[in-house]
Amino acid sequence: MTAVRQAAGGGTGPHGLRGLRVLVLGGSGFLGGRAARSLALAGADVTSVSRGGGPPQAPGGPQVTAVRLDLAAMGPRMLRDFLAGQAPAVVVNAVGQVWGGEGNMADLNDRLVADLVATLPARTRLVQLGSSLEYGPVTGPAPVHETRRAAPDTVYARTKLRGTEHVLRASRDGRLDGAVLRVANVSGPGAPGLLGSVARWIAERSAEQPPPGGHVLRLGPLLAARDFVDVRDVGDAVVRAVAARPGRIRGRVVNIGGGRAVPVDRLVDRLLELSGLPVRREAAGGAGGSPRSSAAWQQLDIDRARRLLGWVPRHALDQSLRDMLAAPDPARGHDGVTGPQNPYRLEESK
Repeated sequence: MTAVRQAAGGGTGPHGLRGLRVLVLGGSGFLGGRAARSLALAGADVTSVSRGGGPPQAPGGPQVTAVRLDLAAMGPRMLRDFLAGQAPAVVVNAVGQVWGGEGNMADLNDRLVADLVATLPARTRLVQLGSSLEYGPVTGPAPVHETRRAAPDTVYARTKLRGTEHVLRASRDGRLDGAVLRVANVSGPGAPGLLGSVARWIAERSAEQPPPGGHVLRLGPLLAARDFVDVRDVGDAVVRAVAARPGRIRGRVVNIGGGRAVPVDRLVDRLLELSGLPVRREAAGGAGGSPRSSAAWQQLDIDRARRLLGWVPRHALDQSLRDMLAAPDPARGHDGVTGPQNPYRLEESK
């Protein structure tokens, strides 16, 4: 793709994206917002598109143009006209429906991607943010490589996989220069999900006088071991995928994770320990975990990311947890379309 090749020689940073026009769909979300900010820091001319507009922007830092648009309500013709007016060299799709009915998930995780693939100009670079949950349940202990046959077991994972397949087919047919970054569980400042919920619970309790004997946090059973990656490392992976030379990652799935399986139970205990809050954890009745996947164990093989993108995770998990405690509140919704919902039961007794 000519635009990417030209930009690669003219930037000021290590990725050379100065002036490259990048459209980030879902740019007000947790992952999309980080992708937009990382691209802007690398010198790209970034436009964020979502119902929420754009990510929070620091005074004096690189700015991201925000466009408020309901992507879920757009058909192929409206989408084509919008893209033609924007004329991006690269599109990053961070839109995704995490919660809600099957129809809503299909609209955004599947049909929107199909429309996007069908309407983008030929050979446009498209970086799709996928999910490691697309692999489905894994028993371990071998790391999950990109060649593993995906067998998703939930509506969310199945619809995300269909989005992935749209991108891969168009790329392998030569219509697009597209790739999928298959992202593990994400930690770091403002993270959603269980760890983010615990971090926010800690922040709320820290502002209170502890009761006699300390606070008590009740959670359902935490039996899973998952791969976690810091959101800032995901942003770096997006920048590298955007900057990759033409054809290098076309038609590829690239795992983006920490490269190790960590017991979720241990991470919750570590958050509590790092907080210094007088609190003990007790088991609550009912099942704990996310309705998005029943996968009890997952560790991604991240060698392809290293070989093709020169990417490795740079934020240690312990530091990621510390930073999560320092900034526990997500600035926007998780996926750029809907805000996060908490499927976990966080209870306190005094």
